[in-house]
Amino acid sequence: MKKYIIFLVILIFSQFVLADITINEVMYNPYDSVQCPDANCEWIELYNNGTVAVELNGWKIDDNSFEDVIILPTEYIIIARELIDLDGGNSFESYWGNNDSIWGSSDGDYKAVDGYFSLKNSGDTVILKDGNGEIIYNSTYSDEGGTDGYTLEFYNGNWYESSIIGGTPGSENSFFQNQTGIVDYVIDGDTLELETGDRVRLIGIDTPEIGEYYYEEATNRLKELVEGKSVTLERDLENRDTHNRLLRYVYVNDLFVNLILVQEGYARAYPFEPNTKYEDEFADAEERAKNSKLGIWSLSQNYTALKINEFLPDPEGDDDAPLPDGEWIELYNPTNIEMDLKWMFFKDLAGHI
Repeated sequence: MKKYIIFLVILIFSQFVLADITINEVMYNPYDSVQCPDANCEWIELYNNGTVAVELNGWKIDDNSFEDVIILPTEYIIIARELIDLDGGNSFESYWGNNDSIWGSSDGDYKAVDGYFSLKNSGDTVILKDGNGEIIYNSTYSDEGGTDGYTLEFYNGNWYESSIIGGTPGSENSFFQNQTGIVDYVIDGDTLELETGDRVRLIGIDTPEIGEYYYEEATNRLKELVEGKSVTLERDLENRDTHNRLLRYVYVNDLFVNLILVQEGYARAYPFEPNTKYEDEFADAEERAKNSKLGIWSLSQNYTALKINEFLPDPEGDDDAPLPDGEWIELYNPTNIEMDLKWMFFKDLAGHI
């Protein structure tokens, strides 16, 4: 399970046109080391996001030279090792295929580098130099507990794990491609499992846990919306959570399931950085549901009046020590109405209740 990905990128532009050549995707740890060893099937994808062709002859990546390579505008080039079988396993070509429309480059083929090309699974530095020896990219990644076979994709100045195993060599990154699947069954109000076995956590919202008020209603509503149906899955910045669940916005045709659950009072808005693409929409929907006293907001007491008045996050002794030495939170009721807290709970960002 991929816990952390750190990819530091330093850009140095010797000419404006060179800034249009980007390292777009990196496969540093293929998932099938038996059929295709890492060094044979690792690859780096370059992308020309400019408007003119760039001749890469004399350019180097990890001190391996390009030969007879021109990258056209909006074109991808895959940098891999030689085509021959190496290290007793398959080559990049025999494992990944070689389709003219996929691999790009000026002659409809991908380009192998002249020399030994290998990326470390635990972390490495990739250096791209132009024909004058000037550094265009100096990119360092570090992976802890990584998942074999998922690439790093470049998006908006940062690097993120690919949505699908194997990545997208020679085409638009999976980051921009919505997935589809059939929902096998619903686990609770904000979690489902696909027929593939992948579990999906609906992001941006939070529904009651088992034993909490409105748990059954929220779970049954999600079943009505998605169970047995084909769904479209849209990601935000992160691909998976610490439980290895896919983090997704879920759609059935034109129905935005995450939003519907908030609108109808089955879920709370639950913004969780960095996945906050629809934060404002969820907040507005929650406010309307509260005002209409729908679902979880249907209890007669005005719980929104309650205030967290004081808390001790870091006591002198052990955090979990019994009162008065451990952590504590103080609630204050500023109204003259008694409030039943039976269905209320605290929940931290790690999901602890």
